[in-house]
Amino acid sequence: MLQVLEGSIGMARDPAEPLALGLIIQDCDIQQPTGSAEAAAPSLELPPAEGPPACPDEAASPATVDVACPRTEEEELELSDGKEVSTKGLAAAEAVTCSDSENEAWTCVDCKCPLPWGSDWRQEDTVFYCKPCFNDFDNRWWDFHTRDVVDTDPAHDERCQDKLPDLGASDTPDALQSRSVAGTVLIQLLKPLLQGNLHADARLSGVDSLAVLTLCRQLRMAIPHLTIRPQDVFQCSTVQDLLSMVEKETDSIEMQKEMAPGVVGDVGVGRAVWFAPGQVKSTCKWLYGCRGLLDERCFRRAAAQLIARHEGLRAEFEDGAGMEILRFMRDVVPLHLVIWQELEKLKLDGFSKRLVRGCRRLVSAAFKGSWPRSVAQRVTKNFLEDRIWVVHCKTWREVEQASHRLRQEWEVPFTLGLFLLKGDAKQPVEHGKLPGEADSPEDWGAPSSFLQFVVSHAYSDGYSGVPLVQDFASLYVQEEEVLLTSPSTLQPASYAGRSDLNSLVPLPCGAAFEVLESRLFAAMDFQPPWSNPEQLSLRAGIFDELPKRPPWVYDHEVLLEGSAVEALQRNAKSYGLPFDVVLLSVVLAASFKATWSQEKLRCFYKGVSSQDFEASKTELSLPLTLYAPMRDGSLNDAMVGLFSDWRDVTIACSSSVSLLGFCLDVADLIRFRRWAMFDPVQNSNNILVNILPLDEQARGRQHFKQTRAHEYGGMRQAAADRRRAYKAPHRPMRITLEQEAPDAWWVNLNINADFFSTSWCRSFVKNLKECVQDLQRQPLRPVLVAGAG
Repeated sequence: MLQVLEGSIGMARDPAEPLALGLIIQDCDIQQPTGSAEAAAPSLELPPAEGPPACPDEAASPATVDVACPRTEEEELELSDGKEVSTKGLAAAEAVTCSDSENEAWTCVDCKCPLPWGSDWRQEDTVFYCKPCFNDFDNRWWDFHTRDVVDTDPAHDERCQDKLPDLGASDTPDALQSRSVAGTVLIQLLKPLLQGNLHADARLSGVDSLAVLTLCRQLRMAIPHLTIRPQDVFQCSTVQDLLSMVEKETDSIEMQKEMAPGVVGDVGVGRAVWFAPGQVKSTCKWLYGCRGLLDERCFRRAAAQLIARHEGLRAEFEDGAGMEILRFMRDVVPLHLVIWQELEKLKLDGFSKRLVRGCRRLVSAAFKGSWPRSVAQRVTKNFLEDRIWVVHCKTWREVEQASHRLRQEWEVPFTLGLFLLKGDAKQPVEHGKLPGEADSPEDWGAPSSFLQFVVSHAYSDGYSGVPLVQDFASLYVQEEEVLLTSPSTLQPASYAGRSDLNSLVPLPCGAAFEVLESRLFAAMDFQPPWSNPEQLSLRAGIFDELPKRPPWVYDHEVLLEGSAVEALQRNAKSYGLPFDVVLLSVVLAASFKATWSQEKLRCFYKGVSSQDFEASKTELSLPLTLYAPMRDGSLNDAMVGLFSDWRDVTIACSSSVSLLGFCLDVADLIRFRRWAMFDPVQNSNNILVNILPLDEQARGRQHFKQTRAHEYGGMRQAAADRRRAYKAPHRPMRITLEQEAPDAWWVNLNINADFFSTSWCRSFVKNLKECVQDLQRQPLRPVLVAGAG
């Protein structure tokens, strides 16, 4: 090999030859010249971490981790001595300033030093660094670049808008014809959802889960005996399919009355409800605002009726030792399920199989009988006084402060606050006025009213805010009509529409807990998923892997706002897809592209050509665990409870899949529930995905509208915080998509540095911006393409 290197001097060389020969020298362990950049790594500062400081022999922070060329133990020892490293860094800087005309094209982008043969270099996107400069660049990004903003060029979006095909429109739309009252009501309810694109062949794939839940609720209130579930709506592809199903159900209402089962739900009966012990003190919270001032008397009476209606708002353990029992059962029951499943996989004779199943049923019955029960307590005056707040405010800032205090001092399991933002008494009251589409409740000024719902996460989920505000609005109208009789008193809001659409959905007492208990027992009884798809996923921490050396876990946030959100909204409408599904698809596509580019770079370090890599690596996959609403059953949309559950799915992406095709595949997977039951054993290896949309629909006669301005507090305009990082066992990544406002979404990443390095994170942000633009101008471009990075 040395003869080959010596004989190559003086010959014409390819520009990439110095790098290739340098890699050959490293692979062959040939001694490098003294003063090479290999030993010239500067001292690196660890990020702030929770717990005691790291020892010198522990792993460095993610900002210093280089996936392509990990450090040796000798390098780690050198890094622990700052003076020695600093001296060697100066010597290395002088050593790499050799004047070699053949290497001038390969220079460090920061210090402009040539990268000679055998030097230790790094690549970031399309530029090259020497190792000291790359470490310095990585540390600067780690300390000061904790947020990225994605906002495309508005002019570019306008040019591309006409090129988008409208898959939800029809050239010759068929007129809708209804032959029943239910069909007529359905057509009226679909008009705002489809935004004028209402015809027989209009696709329903663009209607998201929250809108479907609201549609089922409104249909049930308009047609009291109509039985329709969100799952039934998801099975309909077009408006005509849904209309036919509703009219068919209407024709058989009388038969359904005769065949309907007895009323579900009960009062004062304890139910076995699953939740993690830590979820009792954690909260789900929503802030809704309306124009005008609500009456305090009506508010208190409506709040009391709301608490009496939903058992989760007044639930407690039936036994004082319930929490200790729950902590024990939370890990033991999933272990019990896994053990019996493994035993049934063994090749046993008939008698042994019957014995195993009999023992399993006995153990399951014991666990079902021992699970701690939750029961609804009585609503007393003291109970209401501790959980119903009324605060008078003069400015929005005081509303924010009152909201913060309520969230800190709330009482388990539920607290409801009313914040009255009062103005000049001479100003006219605009109670019940429908705000404009661009208005936000925090910008209305006085007089305005704000409702703060704070519920224990043990008895609620992210979708519980809608039934809470809908029921409160209906109860408030009832109390308002009874109590407010004086002409000088604030009058009820005017509402142009059917009054029965604001009535309460008939909900038997205890129905939510009964449904949740049936899902828990279905899992304990090993019911097959095809017959009980809504059975509970029993999560536990007993199966989580504990690495010998805890990895660094760091956060990064990406803000999508302005024209970027508008572009994705136009894409979602054009292709007939829910916006949150399009956003999730774009985020996953960017993850695939970043992983593709990182693996391609690793292969390049090993001497593998781009053509060989692209030929061998044609498909990637991501194992995901999704937060699913799981409210597809009858009356689930009107219940308050912890219905959201975890479901596993593996998303695949190949070099032959276009970006638009990838979005359509993800949308079909979610719409038709093509996921698997939660696997507690493999869960720690999955990426957890949670989507938290903003309720943009005005609710009730008062037109309550949700806001999250009190939680973000001008975060979009403020400077980014320093990076949060710590060392602990962690899944590969957690992705949270949360909507702050109609024109702003946050992508929050909690990243395990052992799986996704800082270079991967930067590549992800770059590819996310490209995916947003590609979906506008070239949606048929493959996700995994040559040169992606």
